[in-house]
Amino acid sequence: MAVVTINPRIWFAQYHLSADHSRCEVASGHEPEDGTVFTHTAKAVRGTLPFVELKGSGFVDFASGGVHQVLKGNVNVANVPVTIGMEGATVDTRATLFLARLLQYRTPGVVGKLLPFEYDAKGQGTPAVDGYLFGLGSKTATANGTAIQLGTLDAGETMYAALHVISASGTSPTLDVVIASDNAEGFPSGVTRITFAQKTAAGSEWTSLAGAVATDDWWRAQWTIGGTDTPTFDIVVAVGIAPNP
Repeated sequence: MAVVTINPRIWFAQYHLSADHSRCEVASGHEPEDGTVFTHTAKAVRGTLPFVELKGSGFVDFASGGVHQVLKGNVNVANVPVTIGMEGATVDTRATLFLARLLQYRTPGVVGKLLPFEYDAKGQGTPAVDGYLFGLGSKTATANGTAIQLGTLDAGETMYAALHVISASGTSPTLDVVIASDNAEGFPSGVTRITFAQKTAAGSEWTSLAGAVATDDWWRAQWTIGGTDTPTFDIVVAVGIAPNP
């Protein structure tokens, strides 16, 4: 069934940049290398290491904390967690996640036109991971996220997880996020598999878990919130499994 692209979401480190974009392109594949030998009658190209690339464009906002400041300030910063929600911002919808390095940022102005921006970001040692959004939105209390039947994590596979903390408020707020698994949707005997570092302010983190977890096919995010004066965190959690190269 065809999917209409109306409101994809773009989370880059601790920033939500969707409202500034009018175009987003994620490309993935394998770097080609010529493997032609004397016995071949035509060129033989082989795919080598996997790659992922993000290209985006939209309209410049020069405000403090706006897209121009964010992207220009992150040029050549390594290992930035990126999550693309191509179906919008709903838990248990598909997402692409990876680590990126923003290599180019451009503002090609034309007289009388809205000032656009364009950028290219390349993967940093990770593939383009097909996953799902496990948690997002404003969180004010300790809770368990929706259980998602992502499947077992087999030998020869790696689970990748991205956490984006867009904002934090309250007095001495703390956020602890884990990814847990179980063999049943109700999580009668859930086991913590991934633990993010505690967050007290806006930030992001990328982590991974090597297979195998052969008995569990249900997964969920869980968060614990501490602090006073209504501690609140705006978060995005994305998780996916990919085969090892």
